[in-house]
Amino acid sequence: MNQITDVVIDLDGVVYPFADAFKQYCVRNLHLNPKTLDYPTRWEFYEDWGMTRTEFDAHVLDATVNHGLYATMLPEYHADYAWQVIRELKLTLHIVTFRPPEAHHQTRRWLDDHKLTPDHLWFPTTSKGDVIKEIGGKSIAIEDNVDYALDMQRAGATAILRTQPWNSSCTELLRVDNLRSFAQVINHLTNEEYL
Repeated sequence: MNQITDVVIDLDGVVYPFADAFKQYCVRNLHLNPKTLDYPTRWEFYEDWGMTRTEFDAHVLDATVNHGLYATMLPEYHADYAWQVIRELKLTLHIVTFRPPEAHHQTRRWLDDHKLTPDHLWFPTTSKGDVIKEIGGKSIAIEDNVDYALDMQRAGATAILRTQPWNSSCTELLRVDNLRSFAQVINHLTNEEYL
C-alpha cells in the first residue's frame, strides 16, 4: 500500500452541523415550530420541512448573508482530535466543500476561529473527484454525501462515509460514526504502512 499523503475532509454533515444551524435559522427567523422540523433523514430534508427547493435555496442565501449560517455552531465533537492526529502524522489536510461563494469568507474565519485551519481550502465548481485528481498523492477522504464519496473513490481516494441518516442505505463504502473514528482509521493505516 502506498503511504497516505493527503487527508480530504468535507465540512457540512462531517465537521459542521449544518442541519442544526439551518434549523436554528428557521426557528429564529422564519418562526417555524421546532417540533415540526425533524432531523434530516434524506438529502431533500427541506421538503419534509414544507419548503420547495427554490425556497430552501433562498433561505440558505439569506441565512448565509444576513445571519452567519456557516459560523453559528461549534464543530462536531472530536474535530480537534482529528486535526491533532493529522498534524502529528504530518499529512496534508484539505477541506473540500461545495458551499456557495457567499460563505467562503465566513468558512475561512470559522475554521481559523476554531483552530481547524487546513493546509488547503477548496470550493470546487466541478466535482470533488476533480479535486482528488488535482491533489495527486495518496488521499483518504471523509464525506457524508454518497455520490461525492463515490466520485472521490473513482478518482483514486480511499473514501469513507461519515454515517448520517441520509446515507444509511449505502453498503459499498467504509464508514465511521465520528471524526475520532476517522482519525483512528488514518492512524491505523499510516502505522500499518510502516510495518
